[in-house]
Amino acid sequence: MTVEERRETDDHSVGSRQSDPWRAAFVVLLLVGLAGAVLWVLFGSRLLAVRQIEVTGLDRLAEAEVLAAADVAVGTPLARVDTDAVAARVAELRLVESVEVRRGWPTTLHLEVAERVPVLALAEEGGYLLVDREGVAVTRTDTRPEDHPLVRVSGEVEGNPAVAESCLVVEALPDPLAAAVDTVVATDRARITLELADGSTVMWGDAGRAADKARALEVLMEQHPPEPGRHYDVSAEGVAVVR
Repeated sequence: MTVEERRETDDHSVGSRQSDPWRAAFVVLLLVGLAGAVLWVLFGSRLLAVRQIEVTGLDRLAEAEVLAAADVAVGTPLARVDTDAVAARVAELRLVESVEVRRGWPTTLHLEVAERVPVLALAEEGGYLLVDREGVAVTRTDTRPEDHPLVRVSGEVEGNPAVAESCLVVEALPDPLAAAVDTVVATDRARITLELADGSTVMWGDAGRAADKARALEVLMEQHPPEPGRHYDVSAEGVAVVR
């Protein structure tokens, strides 16, 4: 290779090295532009905006009531919807026990609502309130409900731990036993008593060991069928008494 050819080769290498910063800058600008375009599509454009709000799980609640509580405007970029805030607003509705909010790309917001389920009935003047496990009134009826036992507690019903304990007891009973319960007396949450429709009673105790107590009660009832005035006691662990 002649001296002149070597000089031309060196000049070309120097020029290539000098152009590298411009190439790198171009790549960086290209990536920044792409990122900006993606962010704009997600947060600023109407391409991925909320066009539909789908609500499921409703029975007593009206969809319009849930949508009003959610307070999400159609056209809001889906990525900008604060799902936790939406869930918190919907959860403030009295009949909502829980709610899950999730994005359904590209344009749908899903609200899955779990409504409160009545377990017990509370007698009040002129009718009955049906309450859930937290003592929240779900609905009211003028006639006594056949499929919800009455509950008697001390103090306020809503938020009363004795109501929660009573619900755990009723929900743990096999269907035939649950259907036989007329009233749950929980003035002392540690000494829950079941008054059966046939006139017999059951000292249940607290809500612990519910499955064991239910089995023991079934055995006692097979050996000593219920009758008015008969009393069963399954409150103590390992001991079942009838008199």
